[in-house]
Amino acid sequence: MRFEGRVAVVSGAAEGIGLAVARALVREGANVVLLDVDDRAVRTAASELGASAASVTGDAADPHSVDDALEQAVATYGRLDYVHANAGIGVDKRAVDLELDEWQRVLDVNLTGPFLLARGALREFERSGRRGAVVLTSSPHALATTPATAAYASSKVALLGLTRTLALEAAPSGSRVNAVIPGATATRMVEDFVARSADPVAVRAQFARTAPLGRLADPSEIAEAVAFLLSDAASFVTGTSLAVDGGLLAALATPVEYA
Repeated sequence: MRFEGRVAVVSGAAEGIGLAVARALVREGANVVLLDVDDRAVRTAASELGASAASVTGDAADPHSVDDALEQAVATYGRLDYVHANAGIGVDKRAVDLELDEWQRVLDVNLTGPFLLARGALREFERSGRRGAVVLTSSPHALATTPATAAYASSKVALLGLTRTLALEAAPSGSRVNAVIPGATATRMVEDFVARSADPVAVRAQFARTAPLGRLADPSEIAEAVAFLLSDAASFVTGTSLAVDGGLLAALATPVEYA
């Protein structure tokens, strides 16, 4: 029960990695406020988790929604210890076909949203005198990418810079900021991309092959890494990123046989 008596806010928490993180935290004693734009799904998720969870329906890129979630954590459970900024979206278009509003929306959700949640949490940590922890969800696309991901990859690169800057600013008060880099994970974002493809079976198999471990991650596997970064077990870990990618970033795109 390493999170007993602690309180967290998780964005993008109605399903996928966000919901898996909320489950992991609640399972180990935390109270969690779930923030998501999908009203029905986030209410259902909070209901599943019981009295240890509350929901806020709102856009993770909207300052008022973010403030509502942070304020509800303190008002309902009396404190704030952790945030996981997980909400994210993508647009599958080449840069030459990308509309400005599409570009802006991806950056709003994937970059401005995490900034707002992390900034609000750090303000609350300073106000309360608590040493808190923040985890942002980046992506392998921050380090190596593919065509048709200009907005998504740009937002995820920027998140790593944001992680480092916030970690340095939070360090004097003892709070920590890190990022997690999930590989291909069995989430709705991945499944929707697969479903839109011309050959869903082949594309899903291709996703699995991107990891040397040969499969997609389950959201619970990413959640365990996030829980570690939030926990006291990571008390001397800040300003870094943890890849949970099945070995994806360790491999050359076309391996060379030396033997």
